[in-house]
Amino acid sequence: MPCRLLAFALMICLGCEGPSVLDAGADGDGDAGSTDAGVDLCEGFVVPERSVHDRCDEPALASPDQLGTCELGSGSAGVWSVDAEGLPAYDLGIDQRCDPAGRAYSPRPYPLRDPIHAVANGLGLLAMAHASGGVEVYTQDRGHAWVNHVDTWVDPRDPSYPPQLGGGFLYLVGEDGMVRSTRFEDLPLGDALAMQSRRFGVGYVETLTRFPDVTVRHRVLAPDLGARALVSEVELITPDGAPRRFSVIEVWDPNFFQVEVELLTSDLASNSITARIDRRRRARAADFLHRVSFVPGERRIEVVTTARALPSDIDDRLDPATTDWFLPELYLARLDPGPIDGVWLVAEELWGAGVDRAPPSSVSGSSSLEARTLEVPGEGQPVALAMRAELEASGTPVRMRHAFGMVPAGDTAAAAIAELRAVEGELPRDTAARWHDRLLWAAFPGLPSAGALQRELAWSSYGTLRVRATPPSARPREDSPRSARATWRSRRSCWRNAT
Repeated sequence: MPCRLLAFALMICLGCEGPSVLDAGADGDGDAGSTDAGVDLCEGFVVPERSVHDRCDEPALASPDQLGTCELGSGSAGVWSVDAEGLPAYDLGIDQRCDPAGRAYSPRPYPLRDPIHAVANGLGLLAMAHASGGVEVYTQDRGHAWVNHVDTWVDPRDPSYPPQLGGGFLYLVGEDGMVRSTRFEDLPLGDALAMQSRRFGVGYVETLTRFPDVTVRHRVLAPDLGARALVSEVELITPDGAPRRFSVIEVWDPNFFQVEVELLTSDLASNSITARIDRRRRARAADFLHRVSFVPGERRIEVVTTARALPSDIDDRLDPATTDWFLPELYLARLDPGPIDGVWLVAEELWGAGVDRAPPSSVSGSSSLEARTLEVPGEGQPVALAMRAELEASGTPVRMRHAFGMVPAGDTAAAAIAELRAVEGELPRDTAARWHDRLLWAAFPGLPSAGALQRELAWSSYGTLRVRATPPSARPREDSPRSARATWRSRRSCWRNAT
């Protein structure tokens, strides 16, 4: 018992310890701050009536890999569906800004209110798609870290810290000059659900945003390739079929956010532990410098990040350390053959000075297409990447694709982009087909809720496989020996025979 009391006392002391070198000061009331700026945006919000989702088709014994409609288990946040590729998907149907169904318990002073979905390929690429509209890439190559972390916490000690949106959304400028956004939290409260549908799918997140003059389908997917990059595909179509021209701006907001080891990570011990951790992780950015370059001939923006100075015990990237001092190169590139007509490299160019991240008027103005390089400090994570191109929409869908990625040691951005461009037109279809072959399919007709069980086995297998970092060389491909390709087919056959 004395040992237990000593351990508990140690935890309390550690939770109340003084500020570290990177901390912002001593604890105090209101230390954890808020995600909002002091205005209750939800005043007057009425929780919509929940729909009853009880339909569940019986699965077919002969076709365990063909899902029928089964809405059982949808909960209050949305509804289960089947996408065009025959894979399970969840259609989010709440405005998480105000709807209690979008909130989760946290010991922090404010609740978690931004549901996320893992977008991955099972080959080492993992991203988290936020209901609010950002998509952030996560890596464990050299310790846990995000390369474009969504971080909109308003710190009461430093309210001037700029929000980090993560990216993975679009700005759109029509012939009327109005700037619109596909980021959900840029849409007006009360109208957002009618304007945009959000789908969490196998290896992707997709939004369908309806404006009066154009409908925008935007999918961010993790391709079944060795390149460590997300592919962003946008499709425009006019609801009345009339031709209209639009400027489409692809936006990604790099924010290196390292998850360094912490002994205590919960506010259960002290109401300011997580706030102090976030401050330390934000402050780490000051130890780095960014070189942001636009390469017009390659239609590419690249970000090279280096440490201002290495610690005395660190000589190269192989030396063990709690901080990664050798961060990966990032890039944004257009994949399809079309031209670009504008680029933005830092937040001040895109959004202007300050913390306002509303859709900016700058994207409708002129932008230099000359090759250029900017050297910027890491404080406040000022890098923001945006690339503009013009599309003519009509009653026939028109598409465009970009890639946002990181470059592991030993690779190059040029090689990764070349790999993606070689197959960019087939990536969505091929990635879905390969996921279909890898998922676990089973049919148990006659069992209660058999359709729900069929869906959950497929979805849960995605949940398992998406985080398994299988080396690209170990994956079965069409040019691999038949024995290497038969694994999942045989496993699926076993399940089929078991039924």
